[in-house]
Amino acid sequence: MFCKLFDRPSDDDNSYIHNGQDTPLADNPTIIFSPIVHKDRKTLTISDESEADTVLAFSDHVKMPKQRSLSKKAKRFVLCVVSVCLSLGAATLIITASVPSDVDRFMDFWTDSDYESATAVYSELICGSETATADLSTAIQEYLNTQKDLFADFDIRYAALSNEVTAFEMLNISALQDFLDSYRLEISELNESHISFSLAESSYADEDYAAAIEEYSDVIEEDINYETAQSHLSDSVNLYKDENYDLAEEYFNNGQYTRTIEILNNMLEVLGDDGETSQKINSYNNSYIKQTLNKASAMVSKGKYTEAVDLLEEAYDELPDTRLSDKIEDYTQEYISSVISSARYLADSGDYISALRLLNKTNKNYPSEKLQSAVQKYTSQLYASAVQIYTLSTASQSGFYASSTKIVSSLGGKTYTGCICFDTSAGSYAEYDLDGQYICLNGYISTGKLTGYSSSMNIEIYVDGDLVFSQNNITRSTSTIPINISLMDSQTLTIKATSNTGTVLDFLYLVDTVIY
Repeated sequence: MFCKLFDRPSDDDNSYIHNGQDTPLADNPTIIFSPIVHKDRKTLTISDESEADTVLAFSDHVKMPKQRSLSKKAKRFVLCVVSVCLSLGAATLIITASVPSDVDRFMDFWTDSDYESATAVYSELICGSETATADLSTAIQEYLNTQKDLFADFDIRYAALSNEVTAFEMLNISALQDFLDSYRLEISELNESHISFSLAESSYADEDYAAAIEEYSDVIEEDINYETAQSHLSDSVNLYKDENYDLAEEYFNNGQYTRTIEILNNMLEVLGDDGETSQKINSYNNSYIKQTLNKASAMVSKGKYTEAVDLLEEAYDELPDTRLSDKIEDYTQEYISSVISSARYLADSGDYISALRLLNKTNKNYPSEKLQSAVQKYTSQLYASAVQIYTLSTASQSGFYASSTKIVSSLGGKTYTGCICFDTSAGSYAEYDLDGQYICLNGYISTGKLTGYSSSMNIEIYVDGDLVFSQNNITRSTSTIPINISLMDSQTLTIKATSNTGTVLDFLYLVDTVIY
């Protein structure tokens, strides 16, 4: 163990070192140390009733011996001193903690809706202090986040929270501005979510599932109703699908493919990229194409090429697909080949008109080089058998005569034998009944040596009452004018010639003009 006085080892606890020897301690000793010569020595006396213990305080180079124990009264004194010190310290801490900071005062006023006092605290005590402003910014953020949670749970209204944000913005705390901007956006989205949920619930109750789906989809996770919205959204989707799938099937079975696809496409607008609905569309498309091809094939087997092609083209307009376009091309070519074959049969029997009529009609609807080549071929053969127009009888006429022997010499020096002559001074005309038997009128309009030098004339040609050709102010010096008039399927041909001068020799001729 250690010596109780000098902090060095001793043989037992009840002795002390004195003059180099262990000396037993008495039960109640009054210890007075022998004086040690030292100029800095001081004596402290502590009295306990009639007994006195004297302890010497030594200078730094001599350790002061420690008293083994204190009397009961001394102990009570020490305890009292310590207790008082601790009480004073605790009181100081309590007093210090109970004094609110400027930030706390601001927030207390604010939560009590005493905005005027809160603003005064900010402007007088906080504004201008970087530390206090930063603390206030943190406190406001914590407060607003709590308010947002309350708003998400419908415990406060959007208008009230939005007004609070506006009030905080008016403090112009730069460190808070980004937070407030983001916060306002968040509560705005949350408010829209609340509205969407309310509208969705109403639509769901009215079985308007399309509207319900759209509104439920806008409910965000921060909304207290999010889980309910997700559950009702799933229910709405299933009910919406069942309802519209049945309707689409009914329309398709009734042959209303267009309406079927319209319903399904509308579903995609509501559901977005829905795989099940897209698969339905593909399935109906394939069924529609297959049904159409089968119908067209049945028509072709009966020789109804045009009906088959029309059916396929109508289907292609609804659903552009290579399976349809390829079959349109196949059937068109088969049809053209059959028309050319029929035209050949008619031409071989001498009925060139019917052959050309068939070819031209088909070429109008289905333009083809094969048809055009056949038209040229049979037109040439028909032209070889064409007749001069002057040989045809007129249905009615005036100021007109036809001659197969009259010779007309044009100023260009060309001579024509056979012609129709119009005495334009008398307002002449000629009308023919064609009965659809002719396809073309080819020839020339000319003046001759007998035409007066001062004559000025006009000519008009009508087919089935429609003006198809006209030329005005024709004089003796006008060059020969070629004409080529289509007469396909026409019933009447009318030629009118008039004079602008009214002289005796106002003669106008149709020369080398044939009809076929």
